[in-house]
Amino acid sequence: MADTDVEVTWSDAEQNSFTKKVTVTDGEARKPLIVLLHGNGGNANDMAQPDVAPGMNYDFTRPFPGNRTIGWRWYPGVGVWSFELDPDKEVEGWQPFLRRHGFRTVNYAQIDETGFLERPTLELAALIEGIVKEFGDAKLVFIAHSRGGLLTRK
Repeated sequence: MADTDVEVTWSDAEQNSFTKKVTVTDGEARKPLIVLLHGNGGNANDMAQPDVAPGMNYDFTRPFPGNRTIGWRWYPGVGVWSFELDPDKEVEGWQPFLRRHGFRTVNYAQIDETGFLERPTLELAALIEGIVKEFGDAKLVFIAHSRGGLLTRK
């Protein structure tokens, strides 16, 4: 089998119509289909490539560097200007991890990623309806971060 595109259409309270195509990754039909929902201001990369977005995968476990002198400068060498950030560490997103373990996933960028939940709720309902039409009796599991969890509850 291959990945499956699902087209979803919905309308908001002002009767504006929206259509979005989402891809459900291939996986084992006996396992649940995982719906990934990013947080406030995020996008689909947050769940697929967290080293790209939001890109804050610093290695906090590294030991502190030794004392160093930064010398005289016109701007005070305090705060973030007085040290280098920790180096990045390898991270894997939820979507590739789940796919590697045989789970089907759907991951998309929500409409109004920082606004009210009214339109994203309609979008998610249309998405679920489209998945049910396409995959019938698939069990759904939601993995959500922050605002994505609020959206799921709504």
